[in-house]
Amino acid sequence: MTDFPPVLEEPLSSPTQPSMSTLLSGIVSDVRDLLEQQFALIRHELQQDMHKTCRATWMIAVGACSALIAGIGLFFAGAHGLSWAFPDLPLWGSLALMGLLLVIVAGGMIYRGIREFDSVTLRLSGSFPAIKEN
Repeated sequence: MTDFPPVLEEPLSSPTQPSMSTLLSGIVSDVRDLLEQQFALIRHELQQDMHKTCRATWMIAVGACSALIAGIGLFFAGAHGLSWAFPDLPLWGSLALMGLLLVIVAGGMIYRGIREFDSVTLRLSGSFPAIKEN
């Protein structure tokens, strides 16, 4: 008769291999950490975009208020100065020329503010695909 080694009732487990529950809990922990990092990145990007938006809003508001306050005084002073310098030019013509100048200056400030708004982009397009990928 041949001697076979005794059959073990329990499978041998290697102390170096982690159990299935340990592996799953590690994966879940890694996914949770990755999601937390991605959401922190999204929050940071939103804060930066809000900061740029607020700065652009202040530029437009300050530009509009400055144009209004300074424009009123300069408008009438310039119109009367034009009427004085060119006696043949009626006062209404001087007022119209000053109004045109004021519109050009105010338009430049508004254009600059709009360009600042256009530079604000939601860069979340880079963060959300990263979450989807992970």
